[in-house]
Amino acid sequence: MPINKYYAGEFTLPVSKLLLLLVIAIFGPYITNSFRVEHLILYPSALLAAIVIVYARQSRHPSLPLIVIWLLSGILLSSILSTFFGPYPVSFGRILSQADNWLQPIAVSVIALAWGARLRLVFGWLLGLLCLNACIQIYQTVTNNFAIMSAWISVSETGGSTAYNSFTNGRFMGVFNQPVEAGISFTIGLFLWLYLLWNGRKGLWFWLALPLLLIGGTLTVSKIFLVLGLPLFLTAVFWERVVSGWRPTWSGLSRGVLLVAVIITAGGLIGTRWSGADYAIRLLMPSQSSGSLFELYTASRLGDDTGLAMLFKQVIRDEPFSGYGFRSLEILDNGFLDAYAQGGVLALLLYIAVLLTILVVGLRKGNTPEGRLLILLAIFVIAASLGAPALTANRACIITWIFLFGLITSPIESRSI
Repeated sequence: MPINKYYAGEFTLPVSKLLLLLVIAIFGPYITNSFRVEHLILYPSALLAAIVIVYARQSRHPSLPLIVIWLLSGILLSSILSTFFGPYPVSFGRILSQADNWLQPIAVSVIALAWGARLRLVFGWLLGLLCLNACIQIYQTVTNNFAIMSAWISVSETGGSTAYNSFTNGRFMGVFNQPVEAGISFTIGLFLWLYLLWNGRKGLWFWLALPLLLIGGTLTVSKIFLVLGLPLFLTAVFWERVVSGWRPTWSGLSRGVLLVAVIITAGGLIGTRWSGADYAIRLLMPSQSSGSLFELYTASRLGDDTGLAMLFKQVIRDEPFSGYGFRSLEILDNGFLDAYAQGGVLALLLYIAVLLTILVVGLRKGNTPEGRLLILLAIFVIAASLGAPALTANRACIITWIFLFGLITSPIESRSI
């Protein structure tokens, strides 16, 4: 088969299989420490996409995937220069693990540049796998079984790790290693569900996916999901109803009643067995928690006397312009500081540019359903970056970028409810 058959305009069976394999691999286990199944699929797929782009020799106007490639490559280059020209020692393993955080979204961007218009064809599979992960979380809730997901936990994530500590607090995440990573993924899942709904997706199984996403996100007790993602999802629903001039219908009301009934039933069955219920109640009922609302909803990450503030002051003191490179601190709970600590001022400015680019694209498409979703998605990743490296967080970042590029290149065709 000629290689130009792999180009975006000719969505052939091999490409469909490749994209499907990539989506499935996102939820795959670790092979070795810091090396997951998705790495075996993502990078070869990106290499094939790059060959296709070069071979096709199509004229390329500036597009979001291309802009993202340049901006993230700038962050990567800045971090590399800071690493090799800095005075601090660094291990090869450390370089690989931290460079991977930027290489993953670059790889997805290259794939989107070649086949972006077809990414939406795997949206249904992505939604189904998130629902399957929610089922695993429900099983963990009922059985309190941590060992079942041991293959999905990095060797360095055992013992007193974030994954283990979260599990002991009743925060169940399935294949994800951290609540924030799971929270980002389930938020994207809600936006993805809306996209499919507005494109005419129907059926009982599709409607049952929504309560599964809500349950899965809730079981993580992720503030990014409960405090940020869920309200933005409801905002998207309300915004679209206002714009489209929606009027209540019996079918819509019946689906709403079914959804509420499923959630109440599931809550009754799971709630009594869920060891993390008290932890979640503190978020939903702030009066039950000590400390201020700001401390509660930011996990005391932001402020003058927090750990992040001290780390920021340390970078300012030691390497205010260039950062530490890949010999920097551990992955930080803040996307802006993570970029600054690795690549200095240039990397920070480029990271902000990526976020603003997403927002600008959404604003330019603001009179369309996908434009409004993009605006809310941009708000989500900007706000989430205050509590996590939202654009580079392992599996979650690949899910986010696949949805983002698929949304941009695949307009919503209908909004039938």
